[in-house]
Amino acid sequence: MYRLAWGDTGKIETAQPLYVFAWNGQPLKPQISFEPISSTAVAKQQVGTLTVTANKQAISSPLILKQNIHNPGWRWRLFNF
Repeated sequence: MYRLAWGDTGKIETAQPLYVFAWNGQPLKPQISFEPISSTAVAKQQVGTLTVTANKQAISSPLILKQNIHNPGWRWRLFNF
């Protein structure tokens, strides 16, 4: 879930499936990095990257929004300038 300063949220998903091959019990190390977005963003816009590392192998996929992010409105902008 991507949460913005004005309280709006947007669900995120990977742009493509990630397949990681590892032994049973071998630790997987997920790392998520988010990019800043504007006050309005549209579905399918990239908002970050998910990288999973296992056995010295890293696999990444872009994170995209599943839905539109709405403008914060004038009141929030006025009181949070």
